[in-house]
Amino acid sequence: MRQVQATTTGALLSTMSEYNAKGQLIRRYQQTQEPAAEGAGGAGEAPEPVAMSPTLYEYDSFGIFTGQTLVLAEQPDSTNSPVAEFAYTPEQTEEGGFCCAARMRYNAEGEALTKVEKPLISQLSVRLKKR
Repeated sequence: MRQVQATTTGALLSTMSEYNAKGQLIRRYQQTQEPAAEGAGGAGEAPEPVAMSPTLYEYDSFGIFTGQTLVLAEQPDSTNSPVAEFAYTPEQTEEGGFCCAARMRYNAEGEALTKVEKPLISQLSVRLKKR
C-alpha cells in the first residue's frame, strides 16, 4: 500500500507499507520527491526520490507483534541498527490479572535495556479501586 502527501515545501512524502498473507504489517518505508526545478524554458527535471531506512516488523506464530528493526545496515542486528523486541505474558496475583509487557531495546554497545509494564486487566478485589 502506498500513501502520498504533500509537504509544506512542495515535496511529496510517500509511505509504502508491505503486508504478509495474514494481513500483518511486515515492512514500512518512506521516500521524498522534491518538485522539479523550474528553468528558463519551463519545468525542469525532477530530482531522484530520496529513500529513508525501512522498518521491519516481526510476529510470533500466534500473530502477536514481537519486534521491529530500523534497517541501517545490510545485515541489521542490535549492534548496527535500532532493534526492539517485545514479549507479553499473563500474570495472576492476589490483586488481579496483569498483562506483563516487556520491551527490550539495545544501546550503542549492543547491551539490552529492558522496560516492563504490568497494567491491571482484571480486578479481584474491590479494595484495588480505592488505591
